[in-house]
Amino acid sequence: MIFRDVFLQLVLGACLCIAATTPYNRSEIVTLRRSPSKDRNPESLERNRAPCVVPDQYDKKWYLGLITIRNNVGLHVLDTVTQFSQFVTAKNLTEKLTARDRFSLKGRNNKGIYTLRSEYKVSGADARTYSKETVIVKFIDKADEPQGACEVRALKQFGFFIEAGRVTVEKDEYAVIVKVKQSGAPLRFIDAWINAPVAQKRAVVQDMKKLVHDEIDFGYNNVLAKIVKDETTNDIRLEHIEIVDYGHPGIWPTTLKGFDKEIFTTWFEARWNFLWENLIEDLDNEEKGKEELDNEEKGKEKRMQKRRLSLNQLAA
Repeated sequence: MIFRDVFLQLVLGACLCIAATTPYNRSEIVTLRRSPSKDRNPESLERNRAPCVVPDQYDKKWYLGLITIRNNVGLHVLDTVTQFSQFVTAKNLTEKLTARDRFSLKGRNNKGIYTLRSEYKVSGADARTYSKETVIVKFIDKADEPQGACEVRALKQFGFFIEAGRVTVEKDEYAVIVKVKQSGAPLRFIDAWINAPVAQKRAVVQDMKKLVHDEIDFGYNNVLAKIVKDETTNDIRLEHIEIVDYGHPGIWPTTLKGFDKEIFTTWFEARWNFLWENLIEDLDNEEKGKEELDNEEKGKEKRMQKRRLSLNQLAA
């Protein structure tokens, strides 16, 4: 027994030594999987990036992995938009954004989203005023400024950009983007969605899919929806949808030249299936759970019928 234990320890030690001396370079490894189960929450549907792989390189590799379309679509990840600080450092927005309230917690690519307590005024040649209800402010860490640059560019294209600049909070400086607030709410916060039958949820998802076909980043956590419930039938339907994430790596222009409908649809379907995988899986599990519950109820009813039959026979 003692000899066996000592021998096993020697073998284990040898294995660890070999593993420690084996060259291992993760810089060439790119993973395409959902976040680990410990991150299984509404915020976690993200592409895992292996260490040493910068975001734009990773997304290029992911995109070029779709062999069927890589030679037909002119991909633009906006590599040239990397000098975010050059065009925001001129505007110090600290005073304008002092009266604010937190709207959401920090995210993977932001340091917090805020609403304002008063109207927001833009000065200069294009002076304009926005009511506080129509404005949302995104704080960006310095490391995420290239993504912020991409977002500014996309927001301008869609007419949602208000202003960009910097703020100082307790001696820390952050880049900020002030943009138009979109209406609606994430699906996970809509009671009509939460309580609806799975079949109706699937129908709404298909409606959303059609509406975001030509949008930019259509991950389900980046979609705000307005769902209406029929008080008579309790059926739900999608009334309105807004995309709210325009940052890199979600910049995938869909008005590209040199591709046809079939090629784009191939790419769209692949990306849709990847981004919505968690939600679709949740619907599958919900449906499976309901079926199991129904089967369990049916089993209970059958057992009760047998017991009643047995009691009736005994009574007879």
